[in-house]
Amino acid sequence: MDIRTVHFTHATVVQVQALLLAFSALPIPSPQQLNGQWTIPLKRLSADFVASELGVPDTLASALFAELVERGYVDASGKPLSPAMALLGANNLPRIPRAEVDLIIADLVAAAGALNARPDARIKIASIELFGSALHIRDDYGDVDVRVVFDEADELQPDDLDEMDMVSERLQAVSDYVSMHSEYDHVALNTDKKSVFPA
Repeated sequence: MDIRTVHFTHATVVQVQALLLAFSALPIPSPQQLNGQWTIPLKRLSADFVASELGVPDTLASALFAELVERGYVDASGKPLSPAMALLGANNLPRIPRAEVDLIIADLVAAAGALNARPDARIKIASIELFGSALHIRDDYGDVDVRVVFDEADELQPDDLDEMDMVSERLQAVSDYVSMHSEYDHVALNTDKKSVFPA
């Protein structure tokens, strides 16, 4: 997505992108058991969150929330949809051809293999799944969306989260065009994906 082509009536695109970034940074709700099944409740965007995050009156926040719903960025319950995730990952980088996308994917796979081969690794990459525009043949691309699933040690130690951050940073360092999503990202969970690692 080219951020320069996106316009909103009730806020600037930069404000909406910052809003989505703040929303994505909210803690993931704790798992809940319902009818014997463990589920992770979805975070929901709301007009109240818009008002508090952007510091705007309730009427303007409600109008912007309604616009986001009308344009398909979130559903009526506040669940972010694919366009919201695309805007969240949008950047001002030049668009790239398919050949460069394929090189980035190959570099990600190589980096994941090297990270998993560390003799002292406690956190390994179980899979990398491609989704979004990179699943399709197009003239050019704005980013490469990937969902990363970790194979964690049986019992997490205090340093394991730091190691997970390090692994994520190494993958992200492959390219500025990589848009990484966690295994719990509900948009990535509920869309078409293609596994690229392990090969």
